[in-house]
Amino acid sequence: MSKATIIILGMHRSGTSLTSALCQSVGLDIGKNLIGATFSNPIGHFENNDFVILHDRILFSLKKSWCNLPEQEALDKAFLSFINEIKEVIDKNKSNFWGWKDPRNS
Repeated sequence: MSKATIIILGMHRSGTSLTSALCQSVGLDIGKNLIGATFSNPIGHFENNDFVILHDRILFSLKKSWCNLPEQEALDKAFLSFINEIKEVIDKNKSNFWGWKDPRNS
């Protein structure tokens, strides 16, 4: 199988969990450390906690959250200060056919 990285993008409640579940069912490695099921997503969120925590840390460093987003310029600067941590999370999770889903990507 050739190498591929798939990033599933979309806002909350837009069908990204279903899309992720379908991708996982055909062999996409979306991680081992996934957020479990909740009342609002009984089959699971299909979100890798490593990426969720990373995204939350970046937003927290800017005193922002997923529902109160920073300006692009501030986000770009924060990205640069987290580049080593970003690389570590990617290296920890990547495989030949892998990806992740987190609405914070949007």
